[in-house]
Amino acid sequence: MWWLQRDVVSSSKPSPHLSWAEVSCHDGTPYPPEWRKTRLVVLTSVFEDFREYAGGYPLTIGSCFRTPRWNRKQGGAKLSQHVQGRAIDIHPHREMTLEGFHTLAKMFAKEDERVGGLGWYKWGVHIDVRSRERHRLAFWNQIPAGTLLHDTRIA
Repeated sequence: MWWLQRDVVSSSKPSPHLSWAEVSCHDGTPYPPEWRKTRLVVLTSVFEDFREYAGGYPLTIGSCFRTPRWNRKQGGAKLSQHVQGRAIDIHPHREMTLEGFHTLAKMFAKEDERVGGLGWYKWGVHIDVRSRERHRLAFWNQIPAGTLLHDTRIA
């Protein structure tokens, strides 16, 4: 459990496989220092555990923290977990199929209570660490209906 021994506020990297640039907003705003010992520790530990669960392959980060302005510009949800510093969008390794990546993310999220939200997209997955209401995972599927990858069953 590397994250229990790290001071992410002053560390050169927030976790072994994430850089500060990857967790910061794409508008140049850094991940908020006031959340680095709380929200970021949980989010990066979930990311590292998911990465290991998915075979340890390098994964590409699409988005993590977003400012409200950047979130609006990207068409993000009004109450986006990205704005709260609790979400990460992950693209699969080039050797993984999207369907396989979605399946791994679903299995991981069902097993790991720290994951509060999971979204499937054409580019990969959104994972967030919001609190689960009544121990239920928030799940959504942005894959168009009628395609092979569209499967809204999470049970």
